[in-house]
Amino acid sequence: MSRIARSFAAARQSARVLAVNPQLLIFPLLSFASLLGLVALTFGGVAAAAGVHHPLSLDGMDKIIDALVPTVRTAGGGEEDKISAMGYGVILLLYFGVHFCGMFFNTAVTACALYYMQTGKRPTVGFGLGVAFQRGFVIAQWALLAATIGMVQNAIEERAGAAGRLVASLIGFAFAVASWFVLPVIILDGLGPVGALKKSAALVKARWGEQVMGGVAFSLIGVWIFIAGFAGLFAVGTFHAALGAGTGVVVAVIVGGELLAMLALSVVQKVYVAAVYQFATTGTAPSGFDADLAGAFQPRKK
Repeated sequence: MSRIARSFAAARQSARVLAVNPQLLIFPLLSFASLLGLVALTFGGVAAAAGVHHPLSLDGMDKIIDALVPTVRTAGGGEEDKISAMGYGVILLLYFGVHFCGMFFNTAVTACALYYMQTGKRPTVGFGLGVAFQRGFVIAQWALLAATIGMVQNAIEERAGAAGRLVASLIGFAFAVASWFVLPVIILDGLGPVGALKKSAALVKARWGEQVMGGVAFSLIGVWIFIAGFAGLFAVGTFHAALGAGTGVVVAVIVGGELLAMLALSVVQKVYVAAVYQFATTGTAPSGFDADLAGAFQPRKK
């Protein structure tokens, strides 16, 4: 069996883990809800700081934008928009908040996946959240590190032109690759962000083939999901006259199905990473995976 075939087989068995533990789908929903809450609180805080009483009105929105990106005079007598101290504060908060929320609930998903694969027992949502809360300080440190790297990328892109965009893309790719196993490392080993990144990078070096092929497999699955949704919407557009009043319902079902499929894919990918991590560190097949796949995920020989 080729590497890509094994990766698809492991992805299929990761999906089987989700089928047995559908409660894992709650975590990406909670992550999305927390992000909406973060945006709402940030928006309200900026409105209060700017003295805006009706932030949802056009006038209120203009005042909020002026507080974040005021128009200032240049040395030459012209005008330009410049991010204020409040604007930078909001950017920092949102960068950190987005990374923290994503990492927190991804930790919960991974913890549940590892628990099921190690014990064969179904974890509860409370179990996953409990592990995430236990690792909260490390998650916050990791979120700060990831947010800092993200802001450095943006700064390079804005100030160095095409070359800067290339350098920033390489930085982002290298960080994403090196941090592939960070979640299970933080959960099982309790390492801080730097230690977790180092161990993750070492495992990536040994497990490079599975990481690349896994990324290819999940990317292809994501493309297939998109194509299926696009084809469904195209069919609706073609036959909308025949569907009549039911067109809106069909569109809602297709869009809802697409969103649910993408949520499920994000969870399955976390399960896959947890499975590869267990294969790589213990050499044994996790619960829910075929034992004959274990040999395929052994560290490469030097």
